[in-house]
Amino acid sequence: TALDCSIANSTPESYFNRDLQKERIPLSEPRQALINLPAVSVNDSKGVRAFLTVKVEEGSGNILINLKNVLSGPQTQESARAAAEVAAEYTNIDTSELDITFNLVAYASILQGPSAGAAMTIASIAALENKPLRQDVMMTGMINHDGTIGPASEIRAKAQAAKEAGASIFLVPIGSSIQYEEVEHCGRSEE
Repeated sequence: TALDCSIANSTPESYFNRDLQKERIPLSEPRQALINLPAVSVNDSKGVRAFLTVKVEEGSGNILINLKNVLSGPQTQESARAAAEVAAEYTNIDTSELDITFNLVAYASILQGPSAGAAMTIASIAALENKPLRQDVMMTGMINHDGTIGPASEIRAKAQAAKEAGASIFLVPIGSSIQYEEVEHCGRSEE
């Protein structure tokens, strides 16, 4: 079964202005979710496949990032923080006694930018709610602190990576699906 992605159809007000007490979920064992990501290698601007595992376990409210073989910039770290916060708000789960760890592995040495934020959020929600994710769906887009999904760049390279990874669905934020390419054409005019 797939995670209900109703976050995409709701407004920030519908889940951020809750007057509810946050639910505490005691975990006897860690929960985790795996999501495939399209990314772009900074070295050669090619689309690559990345894997993100989000693990939720008893702790003290830490948001941790394990980048294994990848160098990453501060935007990726901020995306992880925003993803954890939005997921906690969306699920109405108190994460003050849970640690959320993002493990990112990619076929690239350097990745940067905020465009994994939406996928980080969906994987965090899945881990918190202990639900599986479809592995044939890939997405790109940044996550905003109000829960909305923002634009992403390098769509063509990411789409190629998604296709090569066997994704049957590639989700792109509104306004990010169009890319313009300037092409010079020289020719002889017939007069």
